[in-house]
Amino acid sequence: RPRIPWQPTAVGVAVRAEDETVLLEFRAVLSAVRVRLRARGMMPLDAFRAFDHNRDGLLSCGELWAGLEWLGLDLQPPDIYAIVRHVDRSGEGRIRFVDFEATFTPDGG
Repeated sequence: RPRIPWQPTAVGVAVRAEDETVLLEFRAVLSAVRVRLRARGMMPLDAFRAFDHNRDGLLSCGELWAGLEWLGLDLQPPDIYAIVRHVDRSGEGRIRFVDFEATFTPDGG
């Protein structure tokens, strides 16, 4: 029997559909953060400083959650954890400014 790649078939589309929907939703959340920061006239540094409640130069999940809530985003803990995992390039579970800036600069991402 000849081997046919399954990815471009209907099976491949069905297998990827949920993951792509989740990815689109995630990108929409990141975009919403950028839009809301811009609407408030905030640059990433302004937002980072406002969110960094304990002034340690890192955003915890709680600080990010409070900041995004202040922007009017109603997110659940799994959403916050996913954002932190995406933004945190060091893998330590907290967000440094350089990573925050790279993600939330208007054309970042």
